[in-house]
Amino acid sequence: MMIAQHCIDEAVTAVKRETVSPAAHRLLDYLLTNEAALTHEIARDCAIGNISAAANLVRPALQRHGLAIVADLPKPQIKNRFGELSMSHEWRLVRTR
Repeated sequence: MMIAQHCIDEAVTAVKRETVSPAAHRLLDYLLTNEAALTHEIARDCAIGNISAAANLVRPALQRHGLAIVADLPKPQIKNRFGELSMSHEWRLVRTR
């Protein structure tokens, strides 16, 4: 069953009212408009140094509203400029119910 985008938008708006971190709010806004984003893209575009910390600040509120931020290693895994495997993750905002 498809969840209407406006329902997700309303849930994110409620989460932002319940939390106070501007960085976490920028992360939510970014993930709303980008289906998936890599760590370095979020860091660059949202000026967030520790994306995990920002995500952790809103996780409890997201959970109450049936949402979650997930981070997985992309397949294939990204290589850095030295040819080594990077720990850069792909981030998504997903509906949990």
